[in-house]
Amino acid sequence: RYAAAVPALLAVARGEGIGNREHGPRAEAIEALGLVGSPEALPGLEALAGRRRLIGGQRSKDLAAVAAAAITAIEAARGEVGR
Repeated sequence: RYAAAVPALLAVARGEGIGNREHGPRAEAIEALGLVGSPEALPGLEALAGRRRLIGGQRSKDLAAVAAAAITAIEAARGEVGR
């Protein structure tokens, strides 16, 4: 239903574009991807969940945790958790 929003949400989640480098908008975009539930978002979310950076340490870990939660939500919606 909202799958058309996935590319734009992924761009914000990656910090692309003006004003999207801040933690808040990125975390909200990642959460929205989990709510949309589109499997098309999984590769981008998996990249964010696995990303480790020395600069911005805790914030990067926070975003990785939000991405991991979004992945779990998408998999749960698809009935894939625990497989």
